[in-house]
Amino acid sequence: MANLPTVLVTGASGRTGQIVYKKLKEGSDKFVAKGLVRSAQGKEKIGGEADVFIGDITDADSINPAFQGIDALVILTSAVPKMKPGFDPTKGGRPEFIFEDGQYPEQVDWIGQKNQIDAAKVAGVKHIVVVGSMGGTNPDHPLNKLGNGNILVWKRKAEQYLADSGTPYTIIRAGGLLDKEGGVRELLVGKDDELLQTDTKTVPRADVAEVCIQALLFEEAKNKAFDLGSKPEGTSTPTKDFKALFSQEREERKKRMRFDRHSRNSQLVFRDQSYQNRDIRVYDQSKLPQGRLDCPGFGLEIGLYASLFILYVMFFIGAYDFGLEYDIESEHCCVSYFDMAMRIIRANLRNANSHPNVYPSGTVCLSILNEDYDLLDTPNPADPAQTDGYHHFCQEGTKSST
Repeated sequence: MANLPTVLVTGASGRTGQIVYKKLKEGSDKFVAKGLVRSAQGKEKIGGEADVFIGDITDADSINPAFQGIDALVILTSAVPKMKPGFDPTKGGRPEFIFEDGQYPEQVDWIGQKNQIDAAKVAGVKHIVVVGSMGGTNPDHPLNKLGNGNILVWKRKAEQYLADSGTPYTIIRAGGLLDKEGGVRELLVGKDDELLQTDTKTVPRADVAEVCIQALLFEEAKNKAFDLGSKPEGTSTPTKDFKALFSQEREERKKRMRFDRHSRNSQLVFRDQSYQNRDIRVYDQSKLPQGRLDCPGFGLEIGLYASLFILYVMFFIGAYDFGLEYDIESEHCCVSYFDMAMRIIRANLRNANSHPNVYPSGTVCLSILNEDYDLLDTPNPADPAQTDGYHHFCQEGTKSST
């Protein structure tokens, strides 16, 4: 018992939280379970055992006792809107929703989750699992309009805080939750709300709970954020191999970065095909740090190879075919890695005009196309003679910005 990891489930009296807490208790050969609820009624609801703590996640001090001695955390807290009194369905129209005082999404889904993440870090927690919601890529999603709470906005802000915290995490953005039997459907992982456009956008609560438990058991689940849906019952083989499920998400986000030494673009263009209708980010080379890495006797091209080798060492990722391979866990990380890579490479390109046969304009252009990072030979937008080609590039499904 002493060697088993202790897992705290917050929101343990909620409909999904109850299932996770129960599963942890049933798996007493693998875990020591603890729960955190908001009230004495919630504690009684799940059995009233001594391992269930009462606390208000919006008050950091009140939850600290529950976090003592834990190894992992499963966050299942969420603001819950209530129907505004006086709605009469016989008169037509739509009901209005409100949040109780102190229970608005900003307080619960942002401040409350932040308090939990901070408490977990102090406690030395090794893994945090969060259950969120699909729909966060759309600021006008109907869930954001409930009670004017912008609930998905605050959830995403908390998710980003967790991703930046340095603590290993798993973020599960569940689809529409079903109160149906678990373990009888094929589960699907996705990104950026792509499952919302299909008939796989719902998932049983019991399956979400099982994914939470399984995420605690597999390294493949760490530092991942993904949508979770399911195929209709009886249409395919139920998911049993969760290691493969988590690994599948990893492969979907693995991309390759290549640098073409013949690019003539005078700006850096970063384009992520997985974010449809998002801006193309244009980076002006003149605004990047000025510097140079001299490689006497070898020339600029060898210097660029040296930069790529540095990146390989920095990120512990396989370098091959004049390129790099690494995992992208979030848009934030993509941009961060991209900027770091370009800053290193920029040091080798400062005097590229001295090497017109290698880098005629002294710059490179990076883009993501067809799930590959490839350098484009797009024309210089500053050159009127080449404008048409650049416009054609920019109209391939996204818009440009500077």
